[in-house]
Amino acid sequence: MWLFIEPVDVWLFRDGRPFSAGEDRVARSLFPPTPFTVQGAIRARVLADSGVDIEEYAKGRQSSDPMVKSVGDQIGFPGEGYGKLRLRGPFVAERKNDRIRRYYPLPADIEVIKGDDEAGTVVLAPKRDLPFITDFGDMKLHPLWCRSVAVPKETDGWLSEEEMARYLSMNTEQLRVTEYDEILDYEGRFGIAIDSATKRVVEGMLYQVDFVRLRDNKGLMVEVDGVSLRDSGVLLLGGEGRAATFKQVDQAVAEADSAARAVALREKRFKLVLTTPAYFSNGWCPSDFGQFFSGGHPRLVAAAIPRLISLGGARVDLDSQRRGNFQKPMYRFVPAGAVYFFETDDTVTLARDAFTETPDGEELDRIGFGQFLIGRWDYA
Repeated sequence: MWLFIEPVDVWLFRDGRPFSAGEDRVARSLFPPTPFTVQGAIRARVLADSGVDIEEYAKGRQSSDPMVKSVGDQIGFPGEGYGKLRLRGPFVAERKNDRIRRYYPLPADIEVIKGDDEAGTVVLAPKRDLPFITDFGDMKLHPLWCRSVAVPKETDGWLSEEEMARYLSMNTEQLRVTEYDEILDYEGRFGIAIDSATKRVVEGMLYQVDFVRLRDNKGLMVEVDGVSLRDSGVLLLGGEGRAATFKQVDQAVAEADSAARAVALREKRFKLVLTTPAYFSNGWCPSDFGQFFSGGHPRLVAAAIPRLISLGGARVDLDSQRRGNFQKPMYRFVPAGAVYFFETDDTVTLARDAFTETPDGEELDRIGFGQFLIGRWDYA
């Protein structure tokens, strides 16, 4: 099922780095949130709806309650993965009448031109007739090139579904970039630390938190599978457990995305665009690109990779004897919007539904990391 999630108030999504009043002054907010955040909210909702006692659930497989086993099969037991839960997303989305429109992070090979003689967007492409290449061991990568005399400017934003479809099909004349302020505002709020024992203000512990306030009818869209969930309800999402409403929507997007991928893969040259962050053992690239494809031997020709981001988060221990929040390991991720350019002489098919590797003990591909779209490209 696809869910459209809307805020009731402001949201706070942090990157998982520890934050302590007095040590750090400002807590920044990410948007959209990572799959780590959304999976936690969905699993908490399923657990609450089941009526299972938290203490019994914390016992895991040692519990004698049959309902605990049923819930654990769906969302996993503490410290044992995510069970049958599967997610795609989250994606930025807009509700208009009865339709939900997705927005994708701006691909890294798109830059904005703002000059006296030229304005708009340009799409970078590999240039092969240059006297040099980039050497990454066995990979010989071509620089990206821009057919413009104006100076391009890096920018942030999103492409709507319609604009992304044009970009992937190489119909890139005057792409419309949706700016950040069309989707959200950042709203700074001040606070001061409170001593949990005395309930009194701690002197000198002032801090600021940047919350996200979405525009009207804006929200998140995520596909949820493998769990029993109501058609609508309330979630506690992100930092401070801010409220959000969710509602099941009828969107046949998975089939459309799969069909578009199949068409693009029939091309001699195709590019893969990340729409959610991905983890790779070699930083910006996996140990072997071949693990994601079958029926062909695509060669990486070029890549447009934004600055890597660090993601982790907090783990909640439900055991009553040691209940609390514990810091999870931090990993470096390639952000959404990264673009990988491939060239092949064979027919290529996909071997996986997610373009991501996974650290030991994690199942990143199951909870929404490494989602992607595929489009066409040609040399500049």
